[in-house]
Amino acid sequence: MNNIIKLSTINLLLISVFSLYGNVQEIHSSEEFNNIIKSHNTVVVKFYNSGCKFCHDEQAQSLVRGIVNSFPGVPIIGINTDEDEVDNRLIKQHYKINQYPTYLVIKNEREISRILGNNYYGIDGALRSQ
Repeated sequence: MNNIIKLSTINLLLISVFSLYGNVQEIHSSEEFNNIIKSHNTVVVKFYNSGCKFCHDEQAQSLVRGIVNSFPGVPIIGINTDEDEVDNRLIKQHYKINQYPTYLVIKNEREISRILGNNYYGIDGALRSQ
């Protein structure tokens, strides 16, 4: 029971402190995507679509932003795969995305981790292991 209470307290702290900082930067072209992954050592990429209710869960998204923001210089970029933009679909196909949300941790332009769902512990672990 104490672990559950401690975890909830940590989660609430993350939400309140970090949800104010940093938003997901939406990507609309391959050029934009490539520029970001080339200009940052590590990038977190969120693949989602508009019909996915888990993709838009605000509490989970606040936790993800909080975790990523605790790693300075690591941006979060979002790719809406059901938009009309051909580039978004091509990026989705390149990374073989078929579940939502899917997070990729990309380091030095290479995928080092794939996290399915709003698994903020998986994202945290992937960023810590870099």
